Amino acid sequence: MPLTMKNLLLAFLGIVCGAVNAAALTDIQVYGSSSTLGTSFSVSVSAPDGTLNQSVPVELIRPSNTTLNFARFAFSGTVQVTVKVPNVANYSISPRRYELATTVDSGQQTMRFTISNDANSAYYRPDGVIKLVLHDHYGTGPSLFLFADKKRPEPLIDGVTAFSAADYGIVPAASDNTAAINSAIQSLSAKGLSNAAMLYFPAGVYRTRTVVMKSNVALFLSGQAVLMGPDDHVLSAGAFVTFNSVNNAHIRGPGIVNANIWHANNNKIVFMDGATNSSLQDVLFTGTGNWSIHILNSADILGRNYKLINEFTDNSDGTDPDHSVRVTIDDIFEHTKDDGFAVKTSPGSSGITDAINISNSVIWTQKSALKIGSEVTTALKNVTFSNNQVVYADRALAVYGNGSGVAGGSVDKITFTGNTIEKIVNLTFGKLVDFSVLYFSNPAPYAPISNIIVGNTFCYAPAPNVSKIDGLSGTLINNVTFTQFWMDSAHGFITTANGNVGQHFAVGQYAKNVTFGTETTPPAAPTGLMLMP
Repeated sequence: MPLTMKNLLLAFLGIVCGAVNAAALTDIQVYGSSSTLGTSFSVSVSAPDGTLNQSVPVELIRPSNTTLNFARFAFSGTVQVTVKVPNVANYSISPRRYELATTVDSGQQTMRFTISNDANSAYYRPDGVIKLVLHDHYGTGPSLFLFADKKRPEPLIDGVTAFSAADYGIVPAASDNTAAINSAIQSLSAKGLSNAAMLYFPAGVYRTRTVVMKSNVALFLSGQAVLMGPDDHVLSAGAFVTFNSVNNAHIRGPGIVNANIWHANNNKIVFMDGATNSSLQDVLFTGTGNWSIHILNSADILGRNYKLINEFTDNSDGTDPDHSVRVTIDDIFEHTKDDGFAVKTSPGSSGITDAINISNSVIWTQKSALKIGSEVTTALKNVTFSNNQVVYADRALAVYGNGSGVAGGSVDKITFTGNTIEKIVNLTFGKLVDFSVLYFSNPAPYAPISNIIVGNTFCYAPAPNVSKIDGLSGTLINNVTFTQFWMDSAHGFITTANGNVGQHFAVGQYAKNVTFGTETTPPAAPTGLMLMP
């Protein structure tokens, strides 16, 4: 091309525009509420060249608990994250499946890494949603949960389909917004909008007792908004948020729902009973409830990119689909003492559980991570757990068939595929896999279990105890197939040909047609949709 003034000008403009476009690729929005700030960690995020640097508030789930910290931001493009913590060399980052390339500076006590949702970056993650845990090598010291969402525009409050909470007298200064919130929800529901009328909560802490969702309404919590339960822990209808017999009801946005229960009673954080076409998306839930997100007698439910941080309390299950059909839970985070996911058919209802899909999620639990049961009183079938990252658990994959004294239960067509398992600890059973008709001493009758597929499982280390597969006389486990079950580099695939099944699995006399694959070639470390270094 001839070197003319025109071409020089075009070249110069190309360079300038390229630099502007590169800078425009990075956009950062920091979230933070008026919650108590933690002191164990500090977090900052910037563009890769160090510009646009912002401090990210590190919050405690409550003032009396200084071990559970979280930080939140949204971004587009590529960002560099710096975490400062004393004794940084004693800390690890999970999920390992993300394969983050970290730079640790012991002198500065920092850990630095790069993440991206720019398709042209080597650090690209397609959906741009990243959930990390910084922990003292799976110990009991302070942990940091870091949530980096994809930056999205704030909703437009037009007074036609979307309304501000302030327009309905809902204000952070109020000591109790219960009546105003529920009145607003009722009023918006009466509009009958098929796209769901939106009630938008700007920055602030909104004190309220039980929030009663209605049909055709969506709550949207901005990143600085908190729905906060009462200090006396008194709620109605057994939950902080109820979705009872509603259709097209939703909670969305990057804000916080803090039920503020903290073990005071058996209330749940969210209780869906008879809900249809409803969802939970992007919100951070905390406050530690009993069966925290309980989806009962419901259909066509979506849970996506929500985060749940519970303290370690018995019965503080994460998400429990129960007598429900067509439930999709995708790309969420759960930290809890009791089961991460427990798909069940508990006593008291007669419907089945069918077509449950749980995928791309990160779980830290002191009990079972991916679980069927233990209560099975009706048919439970067609459940798939795929591409989940079990960071820490007592059991990774669990299937139980307790009838809890009710006849008629059955478990059929359960699939575990593409899941990774980091750390199994011996808190109750200490097993990678526990498939058993009997769970503790729950009363008969029990539910037969059939047609379980476990495929493409990657374990980073063996469990403390041997895995178990067994039924009972007259109530069998039948047709269990393992393929590509990788233990670690020292043990390889678990296969009959390798002669290592008995080393890791105890298959009882009432487990029939249990088979293991024939793989011999070591797999590459899994990445799936996760970050590449």
